[in-house]
Order: sequence, then structure tokens, then C-alpha cells
Amino acid sequence: MKKIILSFVLGLSVPLFFAFDGGYMVKPNTTEVQQESGIYVFTKCVPVLPFDYLGTVKMPTVLLNGRPKEMYYQAIKRAKEQFANCNGIILKGDQLEKVEAIFIK
Repeated sequence: MKKIILSFVLGLSVPLFFAFDGGYMVKPNTTEVQQESGIYVFTKCVPVLPFDYLGTVKMPTVLLNGRPKEMYYQAIKRAKEQFANCNGIILKGDQLEKVEAIFIK
């Protein structure tokens, strides 16, 4: 009787074990972001993994030449200075006026 019950339980559990992958479902809008100076940079998007919001990075109102590339590097530099344990930033707004520092778990 024990062999029959054990066989029945194993017969049900093994297929269920292999059927469940537990992974994230990749969607058409899923992407992989690049790191710049050790910081993951998310532009108008959020990470899939859980993260802690550390705060808003204080950005200058006027930069020397206002080029997006300069603002991009300035955001990374300031995030590292203002939040020591920051490993990612989220750039919001068309002019990169809002930058949020995050720690991806």
C-alpha cells in the first residue's frame, strides 16, 4: 500500500516540478540595460527586479552646454556622490530633469 501511495505522489509531483519554471516571462518590451560607471541607467522605465528607492538626485538647473550626454554623465556622477549605495538610476522627463537613485536587490 505504501508503494502505491508513494508511486502516486511521485507520479503527480515530478511532472508538476518540471512544468513550473518560476522564471520571469519575457515580453516584447523587456530589455537589458547597460551599466555606465557601475550604475544601471533606466530611461523612462523601471527595473523588473525589486529595488529600493533611495531618493531624488539634486540636479543643477542649468548645465554648461545643456547637451543630453553631459546631463547623462552629470546625473550618474551626482547619484554616486549623493547616495553611496546607489547601483542604478531612473531618468524621468524629456530633459532629464528628474533623476531617481535606486538600489537594485
